[in-house]
Amino acid sequence: MTSKHPIASFGDVPWPNLHEAPGVSTMLAMSLPESGTILSIATDALRQEQQRLELEQAVANIDSLREIGLHPILESGFFDAGLGVLRERPYPGTWMHRPGKRSIVPTLTERDRCDIVLTDRPGQSIADEPTQRRAGLEDDLLSKNTLFADPAHRVAPAAKRRTRAARKPAAADPAVTAPAADLVAPDDAYWLEVKLVGQFCTSRGIPGPNRSYGVELTSAVYEDCQKLAADPVILRGGLLLVVYAQDQRTAEHDLLAGVHGAWSRGASSRSPMLDGFRLTDRIGNQWCCVGLIERQAGASR
Repeated sequence: MTSKHPIASFGDVPWPNLHEAPGVSTMLAMSLPESGTILSIATDALRQEQQRLELEQAVANIDSLREIGLHPILESGFFDAGLGVLRERPYPGTWMHRPGKRSIVPTLTERDRCDIVLTDRPGQSIADEPTQRRAGLEDDLLSKNTLFADPAHRVAPAAKRRTRAARKPAAADPAVTAPAADLVAPDDAYWLEVKLVGQFCTSRGIPGPNRSYGVELTSAVYEDCQKLAADPVILRGGLLLVVYAQDQRTAEHDLLAGVHGAWSRGASSRSPMLDGFRLTDRIGNQWCCVGLIERQAGASR
C-alpha cells in the first residue's frame, strides 16, 4: 500500500543556467526528472529493499539500517532509473563565502559535501572549480619543487605536506580528469541530502522509543535546508527525509511538524512532498514516510 500526495506542489519550472563554462555541458536542469519522480524513485528503492528483507524472512526491517546504509540502496534505485549518481560530492559555492578562505583553495575534506548528486545520465561528473584550481596549483608546486606560491592562490601548508608525501596531484578526481563532454555544471545537477529519523530505534542493541525523536526531526530539516540554501550555485536540490513511525498518520504528522519547527528557526524550503509504505512491525515502526523537502528558489544567502 502506498501513500503519495504532495502537501503542496509548486511544480517544476525551467531553471536557466547561471553560466556556460567552456567545455562544460550546457544541459538544462529540466532534463532531470521532475521532483515528484525523484521522490517516487527513492521511495520505490527503499520499498523494494524492505520487500527483499521480508522475502528472506530477515529478523530485521529496513529500519535497522543506519542512515549511511540507505545511500547505496538509493544510489542503485536512481542508477536503475537511468540517472547519473555521485556520492559525497563537495558543495560548489559555499567555500567562497567562508571568512578567511577566499585566498586558499581547500581540499575536499575541508569542504561540506552533499550525500547524493544526480545528473542526467550515468558516467557524468560535476565540474568543480576548486578541485580544478587546486590540481593546477599542486602540479605547479611539484614542478617548481618549492614551498611557495602566489599569495592570491596559495595552498594550505598541511595540504602541501600531503601533496609532497603522496607525490601525485589531485587530478585523479573525476572533476579534473573527466572528458569535457561528461562534465556537468553544478547548477544543472540535483543535490540531494539524506536524513533518517525513527520514532522507535535500537540503542545499544535494545529496541525502544527514540527519546530525541522530535529534536532530531527538526534539526535534520533545519541543518540540511540551511546548507542547501546557503550555496549560491545550486538551483535544484532538496532533503530526502526518511521517517519511521508507528503508523502513517503519525509519520506524516511528525514529519510536517519537523518542517514547521525548522521554519520557525529560520530555515528556508518548499513545502514537502510525501510518499511511503508499510513496514512489518519489528521494533514498533509500522510505516516508512519518505519526504522530499526542496530548496526554496532564490534562498541563497
